[in-house]
Amino acid sequence: MKTPPESDKTEETSVAETEKANGTRAAVYSFLSRSFKLEVDEGFLNAMRAILPTIKSLGDSQSSKELEQGSKEFLDFAEHVKGLDGEQKKKLLQDLAIEYAGLFLGVGLKHVYLVESVYLGKDHLLYEAPFHEVLEAYKSLSFAKAQDFPEPEDHVAVEFDFMSNLCKWTSQTIQKREVENALAYLNLQNEFLRDHVMRWVPDLCNKLDDAASTSFYKALAHLTLGFVTLDNEIPDHMTAVLKGAFSVEIKKMKIDKDSSVTYYS
Repeated sequence: MKTPPESDKTEETSVAETEKANGTRAAVYSFLSRSFKLEVDEGFLNAMRAILPTIKSLGDSQSSKELEQGSKEFLDFAEHVKGLDGEQKKKLLQDLAIEYAGLFLGVGLKHVYLVESVYLGKDHLLYEAPFHEVLEAYKSLSFAKAQDFPEPEDHVAVEFDFMSNLCKWTSQTIQKREVENALAYLNLQNEFLRDHVMRWVPDLCNKLDDAASTSFYKALAHLTLGFVTLDNEIPDHMTAVLKGAFSVEIKKMKIDKDSSVTYYS
């Protein structure tokens, strides 16, 4: 591996920014995963405050209309929540729980499916080919969904959790200057976005925007669509940054049982 010269501050800054950006992406994917996984509760409302500066930054710094709209709607929602007293917040949480059940649990007139197989499977049913494909992707990195989550592995919350972990692992390997591993993780990010997320999540977001009535789920639709559309371009950019700073080859990768990195061609 070729280490950049100490004097080359621009390269070092770009590498550091790439490390930080993967950490930020991991946080956003984790937030989106939780938003789709369960109804909003008070704990989630409180935890949401931590991601608001990042959401604002996404809306301010990008030219995506969806990101700008989703960011503004989330910030407006958070500001509204701040002004509520205890009873008003309780009523809001009840309304959001009803909305979640109506949208995603099949008890409303407009059901928005959250599972990839329903969108891309041959017969649009659960546990079709996309389910098995994402399961193989997870197994290659010893990733598993939470045991208490009953939905299939190709549920959007699980796919976003997987992307969050890929981003986190990429950031960690960049920090350690394990650049071959970082590039391999970026390659896996690219593949998963291309082969899964971008093939069906935009359709999900459009259906959610049409069906949602509360500001939270409208905002979630816009923010998710804007973020994944933008993020689809990020792994290639980051790969170019790292290859420009270090002389390495991209290798395919899998994780063995003790979480050490091995390669196969």
